[in-house]
Amino acid sequence: MGRPPFKKILLSLLMGGLLLWGIAVVMVYRQANIYRYSTLPTSVQAALVLGARAYLHDQPNACLVARIARAADLYRQGQVRLIVVSGGRDREDGVLESAEMAAWLVQRGVPEAHIIQESAATSTRENMRLSLPILQQQQIEQVIVVSQPFHVPRALWLARQEWGSQIQVFAAAAREDCGSQDWAIPRAYVREPLAFVQNAVF
Repeated sequence: MGRPPFKKILLSLLMGGLLLWGIAVVMVYRQANIYRYSTLPTSVQAALVLGARAYLHDQPNACLVARIARAADLYRQGQVRLIVVSGGRDREDGVLESAEMAAWLVQRGVPEAHIIQESAATSTRENMRLSLPILQQQQIEQVIVVSQPFHVPRALWLARQEWGSQIQVFAAAAREDCGSQDWAIPRAYVREPLAFVQNAVF
């Protein structure tokens, strides 16, 4: 009996890869659902809002605005007393994410004195790594990470990698119906397994 044709082997590998990818997407979605409906402590020292591109098609990025709105709600409800916004300069248009987020928070009634900017991060891992000295300087031991549900599982995983046991971390899910196209959020879920792999390697 001869060896299986190369094309058949390649097809089998492709099908197996797609199956694993599908399983990974389902796992991300299930984890996201947990954080979408989880209950937060009544009082935590700070919130950390993870950045994203500030403007899309000359309009504020609805996903980022949703994160800011969620953090502002946490502040108004007395659940946090400090908000750290983390995001560097967008490569596409040069806008500084942290500055835009801070301005949007002020517009929503959060005092400037209760907002700290981390202005260099260009990835989720850097959000965590570069925010750590700020949190330590403020003697923060508990943080609520704010992002969309699809992003939260990876964000918490990276927070625990970068912060270890120094900081207790929770998550607040921002509104997810924020894509300019209907496929924006499904695409984000499909991309997350690749982002996990990239973060595991680099």
